[in-house]
Amino acid sequence: MDKEQILVNDFRIGLILYACAVVAFVAVLVIMVIYGVKILKDGGLDNHIKKVVFICFFCLVIVGLIFLSIKLSLYIKDFNAVKERDFCVFTGEVIGYTYIKEGNSPQDPILGRPIFQNQKNGEKIVLSVGPTGLNKIYTVMYLENTKLAVIIE
Repeated sequence: MDKEQILVNDFRIGLILYACAVVAFVAVLVIMVIYGVKILKDGGLDNHIKKVVFICFFCLVIVGLIFLSIKLSLYIKDFNAVKERDFCVFTGEVIGYTYIKEGNSPQDPILGRPIFQNQKNGEKIVLSVGPTGLNKIYTVMYLENTKLAVIIE
C-alpha cells in the first residue's frame, strides 16, 4: 500500500470514529434532556443526590461533545484535501517530542508526538506519525488541520 493510501485510510478511520462519537454523545444528550425533566421535577431528600449526579453527568456530556465537535471540525476541514489528494509535504528534523515517559526499560521510553523542524524555513510542527528517531531527518506527508502524517523517506 502506498503512503498516500495509508494517510487516507488513517484519515477515514479518524473521521468515522469522531463522527460516530459525536452522534453517540448527541443521542445521550437528547435522552438526558428527555428524562432529565422527570429527575429534576421529582421532590424528596434522596432526589437531591440524583439531581447533583445528573447535573454533573450532563456537564461532562456537554464538555465531551464540545471536545469531539472541535476534533471532528478539523477532520471536516481536511476532507477536501484528502478528496483531492492535496497533502502537505516537507523535509524536517525531529527535534523533540511532546512528552517522554519511562517505558519498560530506559532504552525503550514512551514518546509523545514528534516535533519536526522544517529545514527550509525553520518552522516547528507537531505531527501524529509513526515511530521516529530524535535528530533524524525525514520527508513527511501530512494533513494541515488534523496533523495526521506518514513518513515518505
